[in-house]
Amino acid sequence: MNETSNNTIFAALKLIEQLYRDGRIPGYMYRNILEEHCDDVDLALFIPAGGDGTYGQEATQNDSEGKEEKEAC
Repeated sequence: MNETSNNTIFAALKLIEQLYRDGRIPGYMYRNILEEHCDDVDLALFIPAGGDGTYGQEATQNDSEGKEEKEAC
């Protein structure tokens, strides 16, 4: 991606972060959005969802249907 695209993504994610801070979107949604763009921006520049600082890298959950887990950044 070029620098302009990364800057646009960063700005959009900061707006989404503000929605999360204001309680307008739930933590899981904020986490999922950040995970989608973890290759494009430095997640250290965003507040962690839920206060645990993991950005979706919670403890491994066993899925009874045997689905593969998504690898987080």
